Amino acid sequence: DRLVANFLVQMYGRCGSLEDARKFFHRMPSRDCVSWTSMVGEFAQFGECERAMEVLQAMAMEGVRWSFCGQPLTSALVACSNTGMIGEARVLLLAGSSDHGLDPWREHYFYIIDVLGRAGLITSARDLVASMQVAADDPVW
Repeated sequence: DRLVANFLVQMYGRCGSLEDARKFFHRMPSRDCVSWTSMVGEFAQFGECERAMEVLQAMAMEGVRWSFCGQPLTSALVACSNTGMIGEARVLLLAGSSDHGLDPWREHYFYIIDVLGRAGLITSARDLVASMQVAADDPVW
């Protein structure tokens, strides 16, 4: 049953057993958005940006469009933000819109702004906020 399988992937991941979570994920006969989001999210939780990106690539190779299931992109951006991987975060955001038909969510931009700020690129972060045309009292500030 996929519900139980998704739970086990999350359980292994949250216990820090990422390799067990990955193995169980790959043994699943079919995956849904929860499956993909769980696996990407578990890697993101432990700062494994590259591995989160690999899962996103596998998701695309299996024909699951990010526009159908956008939460894994958010999780991968969290991992990139937490590990300072600016280039990877930008690539993910661009790939989401150009390759997968996913219009970026406000949260997606937030994590790009966060990774820029953590890298000391405050002007770039401000420029991105300005280009988003959000109200001055918006939480992104």
